[in-house]
Amino acid sequence: LEIIIYNSCKDVKVGNGAFDGCKSVIFSKDGHIVARESDTPLKFKALSKYNAIVIADSSYKDLDSVIIPEKIHIEGGLHTVLSINDEAFQYCRRLKKITIPNTVRIIGDCAFCGSGLTEINLPNSLVTIKSYAFSGCTGLTEINLPSTLKTIENYAFSGCSGITKLVVPDSVTSIGMGAFKGMNKLEEITLPFVGNKIGSTSGSSDG
Repeated sequence: LEIIIYNSCKDVKVGNGAFDGCKSVIFSKDGHIVARESDTPLKFKALSKYNAIVIADSSYKDLDSVIIPEKIHIEGGLHTVLSINDEAFQYCRRLKKITIPNTVRIIGDCAFCGSGLTEINLPNSLVTIKSYAFSGCTGLTEINLPSTLKTIENYAFSGCSGITKLVVPDSVTSIGMGAFKGMNKLEEITLPFVGNKIGSTSGSSDG
């Protein structure tokens, strides 16, 4: 196997076995993270000729940190990673940290529910956080919502009992029922809009 690591100046060729024993190998092309599926612990599915999603796999239960590439080589082509599929990392209790690229627009239903996350940076491309996406992530103490976000669906952050402060950006136009239910330590929440219809428990820390 010949691996090519790309950068902005030239192609660097790496010999056989150079990364034997490594769990994953991530490459950078002009500052963007690019990988082949065989070089990461993650599984992907092509949505179209150019786009892909991260899908669930039972092997994720052993991961403690994850870097999702911006682009992935699968099915003979280079695909941009646009979303994290439903239940992709649910109940991955060893998972503490995940890096999500600035290409992901959707985090699916229960994508991280019940996981061990303690640190996450949401990308400046994110538009929708679907139902129960981070439900029960009790290890999270803070979450920064990007200015691109429009929709927070039902119970998206329910049971995130470690979060004490939350700022919802101006871009958000819809907050679902129970989105922040069970945030028992929440001391301050900033909602930028007045008069927009939101779920009946979405502005409450205990529902």
